Formats: sequence, structure tokens, C-alpha cells
Amino acid sequence: MNQLAAMRTFLRVAEFRSFSRAAEAEETSRAVVSAQVQALERHLGVTLLTRTTRRVTLTDDGAAYLARTRRILDELQAADDDMRRVRDSAEGRLRVDMPAMFGRYLLLPELPAFAARYPKLALDIQYNDRVVDLGAERVDVAVRFVARRDPRHIARRIGTTRFVTCAAPEYLRRSGPIGDIDSLRGHRLIGQTAAGGGSARDWVFHSGTQLRRLNLPTQVSFNGIEGALQAALAGLGVIQTVDLVVKDLIARGRLTVVLPGTALDGPPVSVVYQKAHRTAAKVRVFVEFVAELFERWNREQTLADAAPSAPRRAP
Repeated sequence: MNQLAAMRTFLRVAEFRSFSRAAEAEETSRAVVSAQVQALERHLGVTLLTRTTRRVTLTDDGAAYLARTRRILDELQAADDDMRRVRDSAEGRLRVDMPAMFGRYLLLPELPAFAARYPKLALDIQYNDRVVDLGAERVDVAVRFVARRDPRHIARRIGTTRFVTCAAPEYLRRSGPIGDIDSLRGHRLIGQTAAGGGSARDWVFHSGTQLRRLNLPTQVSFNGIEGALQAALAGLGVIQTVDLVVKDLIARGRLTVVLPGTALDGPPVSVVYQKAHRTAAKVRVFVEFVAELFERWNREQTLADAAPSAPRRAP
């Protein structure tokens, strides 16, 4: 027996004082309604209704059970309504995971506008350069710079990045121009180690129709973009990173693109969330916000080293 269904049917019969009218309201047969009420009575071990050919009346037990049934079903309806309201309105708490460079350089400046648009939505944002397990770590939405997909999740691709090579104007005045890719070996280079430590990441370039991947000697390496970027701004040497990190700095003249025409397509950017959360309004509005943000950034992006798309991507 489905007890909740039987309780709803019992409530209908008690309100209409009729099995036939209850059956009409439930769009089912009188026999089904009668069977559900009888099953509920057997389950409880009491008689809820007195039936005659003319009328249906509540027993004393039936009247007491009806009052509790109303309270239970009203509470259940209120819980359902609350969940639908949360689903259909952007409120509650949203847990977001993203790489530090995305949060620091692209999302953070726009958060005030998002907060003003959705004042009832609270964000828990964590910066993370590893790929987290959304379910195990209770993350609602993740921004990822990786190409691989997880069948358990929905991944919406919102754009791409490009690897650009740049240095502070002060460094270039001291060290002279960089004529070609190979001449980088004669310059001070600032590296970044891969997530989890280890050796510095390779530098990648678009050269003619080829992708060139070089393990260049670096004078200093950092385990994150922040330190490497600050070192470049201080004039310590040359850095290679994704364009979203340095776009504004290049526009303001604090960094200069070197080796124009060698920028290579970088990792795609995706917003990832669990399939079970796809209808939640708080997830939907944040995904749309990030997608619009990246689309606008791509549209406004005016790096001086823009070149035809490379035939291959850096894995």
C-alpha cells in the first residue's frame, strides 16, 4: 500500500462524504477509491468510515485520523512548494569551485553585479587548481580548464583561452627585443610548475603550421600564476600564461606581448554541474552569468598578438 496515496484518497472521501465523488475528483474508479480506503483501515487496524447506501460518515477514530492527515498532507505540500520555489527562484547557497586565475582575474570584478541581481543567493567560492569530485565535495558548479568529460555531469563549454608570452616593458628595455622563439633561451624566464608540483610546465607556440613544445630553462618558478605574474610585473623576466590573466595588464601597458603571431590555443573553458542539479534556478543563473561573462570577455579581447587559429591545440 502507498500510504500517502491512501491518506489523500481518505481525505477526499471524508471531504465529499462520497466514494463516487472522490473517485471523480481523483479521476479514477469508485472501486479503486474503496480499495485504497480499505487498505488504509487494515493497515491502521481501525474503521475510519461508516458506509451506508445513502451516506458516508466518519467514525470517532476516523475524525481523529482525518485531523492528523490534513496536518501531514499540508506539511508535505508546503515542503513541496518550498522546493519548487527554491528550484524556480535563485536563492539559497551555491557552492562553486574554480581555478584561482579565473576567479581572481575574471569573476571577482563582476561579482558585485551578480550579487545585486540575485540578492537572495549566497555563494561559497573555493579556488582550486585540481579537478574536484562534485558529489563527494558537495560542489554545485565548477569552472574547469580541461577537455575531458565526466558522463555523470553536464559540461557546458563557454569558450577557449590562448597561451601568450609577455614581459614588462622595463625588462625588455634592459634585455633587448626577443626576435624568435629560440632566442628565448638567452632571456630570464619565469616558469610555473604543474598542479601538484613537479617540473615547470613546457612552453608552447604556434610556429608556421606546427605546434612547438619547449622545455625551457627557467630562472625562477612558482606553483601558481599569482607569483609568476607578480614576478613578471616586477621586471624579473618573461612569462607565458593564458590570455585572460594578462589581457588588462597588456591593455594598460604594464606587460608587452613578445613573439606576436605565436599565440597558441589553450585549454577550453567549461562550466560543469551534476545532472541532478540541471533544473535548479541557482545553478542555472550562475551558469548563464559565467557564460555571458566569458562571451563578453572574448568579444572585448584585443590582444596585440592575435593571429590565425593554430591548426592544433596544446594538450
